Amino acid sequence: MAGLPPANDSGALRRTSTRALLRVGVALALISLATAAAGQEPEAAAPAAIPAEAEPAKPALIPAAQVAERASVVQSVVQEKLPHAESEASVEGIEASLPELRAKINDGFTATVEQLAERPSVPFIENVRSEWQARADSLATSRRTLAGRAEGLEKDLTELAKLREPWRLTREQVREESLPPAVVQRIDETLAAIDQALDALKKRQAALLTVQEAVTKLELKVSEVLEAVKTAQGERRKQLLAYDSPPLWAAHTTKRPIDGLVEQLQVSWAENRAAAASFGKARQGAIAFQLVLFLAFTAGTFSLRGLARRRALEDAAFEPTARILQRPVSAAIIGAIIAWPLMNPQAPFVVGSLLGLFLIAPVLRVLTPVLALGLRRGLYLVAAWYVAAWVREFLVPDPIAARLLLLAESIGIGLILAWVLRPARLDQLTQVGGWVRAIGFSLRLSVVLLAAAVIANVLGNVSLANVLAGGILNAALVGFVLYASFQILEGLYTVLLHTQRARALRMVRTHEWLLRRRGVAFLRIGLFVLWFYLVLGNFDLQEIVLNAAGNALVARGSVGDLELSLGDVAAFAVTIWLAFAISRFVRFVLEEEVLPRASLPRGVPFAVSTSARYVILLFGFLMAVAAAGIDMGRFALLIGALGVGIGIGLQDVVNNFVSGLILLFERPIQSGDTVEVSNLLGEVRRIGIRSSTIRTFDGAEVIVPNSKFVSQEFVNWTLSDKNRRIILPIGVAYGSDPEFVIRLLLEVVRSNDAILDEPEPTVLFTGFGDSSLDFEMRAWTGQSWQWRQIMSDLAIAVNRALAEANITIPFPQRDLHLRSVDPDLRKAGGGEES
Repeated sequence: MAGLPPANDSGALRRTSTRALLRVGVALALISLATAAAGQEPEAAAPAAIPAEAEPAKPALIPAAQVAERASVVQSVVQEKLPHAESEASVEGIEASLPELRAKINDGFTATVEQLAERPSVPFIENVRSEWQARADSLATSRRTLAGRAEGLEKDLTELAKLREPWRLTREQVREESLPPAVVQRIDETLAAIDQALDALKKRQAALLTVQEAVTKLELKVSEVLEAVKTAQGERRKQLLAYDSPPLWAAHTTKRPIDGLVEQLQVSWAENRAAAASFGKARQGAIAFQLVLFLAFTAGTFSLRGLARRRALEDAAFEPTARILQRPVSAAIIGAIIAWPLMNPQAPFVVGSLLGLFLIAPVLRVLTPVLALGLRRGLYLVAAWYVAAWVREFLVPDPIAARLLLLAESIGIGLILAWVLRPARLDQLTQVGGWVRAIGFSLRLSVVLLAAAVIANVLGNVSLANVLAGGILNAALVGFVLYASFQILEGLYTVLLHTQRARALRMVRTHEWLLRRRGVAFLRIGLFVLWFYLVLGNFDLQEIVLNAAGNALVARGSVGDLELSLGDVAAFAVTIWLAFAISRFVRFVLEEEVLPRASLPRGVPFAVSTSARYVILLFGFLMAVAAAGIDMGRFALLIGALGVGIGIGLQDVVNNFVSGLILLFERPIQSGDTVEVSNLLGEVRRIGIRSSTIRTFDGAEVIVPNSKFVSQEFVNWTLSDKNRRIILPIGVAYGSDPEFVIRLLLEVVRSNDAILDEPEPTVLFTGFGDSSLDFEMRAWTGQSWQWRQIMSDLAIAVNRALAEANITIPFPQRDLHLRSVDPDLRKAGGGEES
């Protein structure tokens, strides 16, 4: 090494040489043993054969000439790392909120678990789940923040430790050597700076790990409460078929003072208020986003309602949209709240109930002007039923009175639905179109479930009665809310397609109907899936269905060495479907909007869009294979096996595939060209990856392998342009003036609008025929696909012009010379014998 140690130190040199010889000797011994075990002769040792993991390389000593320069680098690194030893705002916030959160969790832990074990009510379970899930989410966020910060500190410590090692070794070597005092002092100062930074980072890491441990312990407690919630929910489901109250005829109301009922009501409202306040505090960001979404919807509806009104005057189909947008605030409330269940799945029971109560007014204002009379009455019925159920749930503390009200609701709504189910009534629901049968089935099922709720209530199974009646009510209310949302979003989407900015897009102007149909279908499917998901939750079946679906998807089966699950197959199918959908959309945007705006050579837009489609499909296929959990190593073996099969039996397929790629990038043909290949004349309709489709002028569609366009000669009549020459032969009688005929024919050909002026049409006198003077009319047309019709029109015009000029088109004439005739035939013909 340069600088350290000095060259005159023979002892150090001997020690270094000895260590080097020992390392080489150990390496040679290892190589000899390995080759002997393999039954091979030992080969000459090579440096590459020394095991990399035999001994880690030691840090190099720092040359004396580089001490000052590298010390400045170390100083900058230390200055960069020292701020990491200080507390950050996010970590300080966690540390500051931890004592209060620990007190809340510890104080409520035992009481909450005990209450969950005593078969509590649905609102209580939902409030507990919401409150403790919010705490779990908050702790999980804190844990991730702390883990990221701890990982950063560990990285800093490792980096500084590696940076310190060469300085330590250098300082130990300096003890045996004589260096200038300034160099030694700089080494000591650098080591001190590194040690100071290491100490500060270790202290901060210790404090951080302490907080992280406290957060982890709190998470364990919260998870215990959530497990108790799941247990309570499971017990409630098990008890749905058990009697939890005496039969209604045997139940009697215990006389309780009014003060006791009021106190119970106050306690219940205090618990609900506390749950709502805790939820609001924990979900401030989501609530703020809902407010921003409401303001955005309000601004959008206000800005588009004028356009909707004008469009309604031009097209009656826009009248429902115009009516809905005349209530912009109500429409904005519904549009903003539609995303609430997805953003706030852990909302307390009281918050969800208040939200439903709050939605009744805007839903009535939006749907009343556009619903038919039958659906409008159904909406009023659902609104009144929801208000009555809300009053029963939150304002009636006496259980017997609540059961009687539930019984009255179930009987009354069931009778009304049975009255609506008359065929004459169902036929009035023409506004829903093809959904009449689905609505009829839903109403019949609702009547059956309400009857079951009445029976369960009377017999004493109040939990089942509440689930059935409440599930039907919430399903109906959610259905109307989502229908209102569909009307609003469909109206906004339709009006947006008619805005000036949207009409500036070529694909909107050309394919407005397609975009509207696809967008509305996507919106309808999305809202139906959301309705079904929420209905499962209303009937307390959400978790059961999701768990059953999850178990079915993860169940694995094997065929030989291949092991797959239904989830793998579903993931493969969905990924492939998404790849096809994305490729079609990208190709549509490229062909309709992007590529037409660019000045590209002939055939390049088709090549670009097709290449993009194939790339997306290939990437989607690879993603589908990965999503299905197939080992890429085995997949590579499969590809190799397919390669052998391709080389043996699929040569023609590969040839056509490669030919398709050549056609794609070389572009000798494209869709719409008129080609002639192998005595086949027609228009190219499609260029595929293996074959192309040609539609003949007789109407037949012929599938032609792509290799024929690459390995054989073919004629492309429209490769450079759409021009085609027409040649029309014409014969006139002898005695006609050729110069007059040429002038006449030129006038005829120039009078046809389908004939191009450039190249200029010509008429040639080609010679003397057997019975006519022969001319040839030559002209070019830009309508190559109609050249036969144009030739026919020219022939008709020529015939008319020649007739008007008294120029005849002679019949073919032949002179017959008889050398000998049978005498009998001559007599029969009236001739005389010669």
